[in-house]
Amino acid sequence: MRDGWRAGRGRAPAAAVESPAGTGGLPDPTATVGRRLSRREEDRNLVVLWIGAYLTSASWSLVLPFLPIYLRQLGVPVAHLSIWTGIAFSSAFATAVVCSPIWGAWADAVGRKPNLLRSGLAITVVMIGLANAGAPWVVVAWRLLNGALSGFIPTSFALVAATVPAQRLGRSLGILQAGPAAGAITGPMIGGALVELWGIHWTLYLAAAAQLCATVLVYILVREPEPLRRGSRLDVRGDLREVGRNPGLVTVLVGAVLVQLGTTIIEPLITIYVGEFKGVSAVPLLAGLLFSLVGLASVLCSPGWGRLGERAGYRRIVLLGLLGAALGNGLQLLAGSLWVFGAIRLGIGAAYAGASTGLNTLAATSVDEAFRGRAYGILTSSQQVGNLFGPLIGGVWGDALGIHSAFGLSAAVFAAALFWMLRSRPSRAPVTID
Repeated sequence: MRDGWRAGRGRAPAAAVESPAGTGGLPDPTATVGRRLSRREEDRNLVVLWIGAYLTSASWSLVLPFLPIYLRQLGVPVAHLSIWTGIAFSSAFATAVVCSPIWGAWADAVGRKPNLLRSGLAITVVMIGLANAGAPWVVVAWRLLNGALSGFIPTSFALVAATVPAQRLGRSLGILQAGPAAGAITGPMIGGALVELWGIHWTLYLAAAAQLCATVLVYILVREPEPLRRGSRLDVRGDLREVGRNPGLVTVLVGAVLVQLGTTIIEPLITIYVGEFKGVSAVPLLAGLLFSLVGLASVLCSPGWGRLGERAGYRRIVLLGLLGAALGNGLQLLAGSLWVFGAIRLGIGAAYAGASTGLNTLAATSVDEAFRGRAYGILTSSQQVGNLFGPLIGGVWGDALGIHSAFGLSAAVFAAALFWMLRSRPSRAPVTID
């Protein structure tokens, strides 16, 4: 396997690049970089990683929206279903908060492709384990392991960010952002139908097969130059100190926490909320369709957001996205039918796309190439903080004050994220396009 990893990377030597002390990973103009990929290799990587990110996202969204149904089948009482759902969602993020920076540093030192293969195989095993869970606590245990070992999608972003020239970075990351968004569209729709027809156990096996396909594609087709820090020792504490010296990256990380918090307060409750509408049947299928609308908007809008960010500045598209998300989540309080609710969710998806694309690109442009694996690892850890507490807060809030009030809480969190980004100053000028 090691020979396969090395065959997938360019063999040209690369000088180690270290950030100057006190720069927080800012680009060093005197740094020597290794061989660049050809444009053809860059394009092939982008296509393969798009497919891999799509399959990874789809494999999870086949089943995650329907965890309440699975937990109910495993004996969770209806009265405690919201809380158990929140725990099951959040458990993966608890371990990911700790482990993501470690895997990001490992990817910088060993290579992003090996990290993709490692995480892809780990997710496959976790899916099979979930399919054989016999009790709610077993589901939580597998989710904890998933958080500790996964990282396929953020590593895909790190690889593209480290190999694509700055003038194409926004559009490339915007295109890649559409991959997991497309998975979020088709996954719940397919998953809703499969859960209705075959049950969640066989749906989980299909999800494992999809993740394994993504891993095999990366092994065969993805190319990566030698890591700029190959052989360097891991120093997560030092990495965190460097982040603390980089105000632009700190701003992005706090914004990412708030975005994920606002998003995941609501998501675990969607399936329960759909069941409250009068005359609604086939709840899993309809809930899957509503999850898919957010992904549809992201697929359609992410590349455009990336191009706009290249010209107007990535901070501006983050601000626009956060404003739209705050307004959209507030409007969900007024939805009187599933049709209106679905239309609002579509608009929220477009807003999410702007905020996510902007934050992902700002994370790349605020550090040098040698630090990008670690930056995305720490960014993922920040996002997982929001993912960890969002479902828990949403579950407790929904039980205590009702699901409708959780939409207002989500809107308030996005408004706080908007205020945070407004008070910060842009750390870098937008990339100009010739």
